[in-house]
Amino acid sequence: TPRLGLQGWSTWGFAYESQDDCDAQGYRRIAGWNVSCTNGWACTETWRGPHEYISVTTIAQGVKNADAVVLANFCNDGRNAQYCPHECYGSGPVPTLMETTDITVEGLNRTIRAVHAENPNVVVFVLAKYD
Repeated sequence: TPRLGLQGWSTWGFAYESQDDCDAQGYRRIAGWNVSCTNGWACTETWRGPHEYISVTTIAQGVKNADAVVLANFCNDGRNAQYCPHECYGSGPVPTLMETTDITVEGLNRTIRAVHAENPNVVVFVLAKYD
């Protein structure tokens, strides 16, 4: 059973092929919001762990032979808005806890589509929690 766990990463850390669409300040637009391209706790490079980036295709190919996959980014997107808003969402407007669900849904949809492109029979479960 393949497993990937990277503490502090948010849904957007697994949902894109590359960081090519990140701007000069290190942000990309997701669901109308600026979102940091740096993965890890508080969107801080030194806290990301040994991997700078993992593409959505790498994730999808890693689970293509599974019967079921569980995606569990249950709190990081929203927690980033609460506890480190400008590190993760830039100097402009910051999404509320509930508005981060739009960012989460976009990332989850990208990840689920990539998994199903590799194997449409994989059942994808989403473990989600927002306080």
